[in-house]
Amino acid sequence: MERLHTSEIRYINEKVRIKSNSHEYDGHGIEISQNKLKSLINMTPTENVIDTATYYLKNLILLQIFPDGNHRTAFSCTKYFLHKNNIEIQWDITLDDFHINIYKLRSKIYNTYEELNVSILTESHNELYKYIKKYIIDHCVNNTAGESPNLLR
Repeated sequence: MERLHTSEIRYINEKVRIKSNSHEYDGHGIEISQNKLKSLINMTPTENVIDTATYYLKNLILLQIFPDGNHRTAFSCTKYFLHKNNIEIQWDITLDDFHINIYKLRSKIYNTYEELNVSILTESHNELYKYIKKYIIDHCVNNTAGESPNLLR
């Protein structure tokens, strides 16, 4: 399995920022973001591609590593990661229902919409994780990696 690298995630966020015409970063909080990003990369699970994709999507959203575009970056990184591992996913990054449900679950589980610390990287699989994993499985349009459907679930 090919995992994501720090440079790839940063590059994707930069492209998301440029596409949205967001202002340049002012440097505030970048050191903390780098530490969170390093932790995300170092603690990436390697059991299977779908669990790793779920980990990236959930935690890039929750950690709020970047000053702007965290949800869009999480979706783009997850799609890129799956593509690197020969799995294609079909989704519209502006899917309102999915985003609304993520916000509801964040509020229910964490009592906040604000960024969370790296301790979430080692938490057990909660309702948000399971929701995101099901969404990814349901939207995979092909699986050329040779993983069995049971392994994907």
